[in-house]
Amino acid sequence: MFKPWEEELTAISRLEKLGVLALWILSAEEVDGRCAVSCTLAQGGGGGLEVVAADAVLSLDTGRFVSQDEIEAVADAYWTEWSSRGPE
Repeated sequence: MFKPWEEELTAISRLEKLGVLALWILSAEEVDGRCAVSCTLAQGGGGGLEVVAADAVLSLDTGRFVSQDEIEAVADAYWTEWSSRGPE
């Protein structure tokens, strides 16, 4: 279920509606046996996506599957590069 940060917007739980939101993942963590994902929307705003599943796969908009190792490597590279920039 996706719960927008904006209180006037309603939560979305139907998969076909979630698929067209163009969510951008900011972070994810396990909370009480669920995956809690912080997301922004391509058109602005954002919210929290709660996922309960026994198994999952991640694929890009091109359809290419992405492994957990790839995700971690990209995240590590991003934060290493970000911290090497120093103050602007």
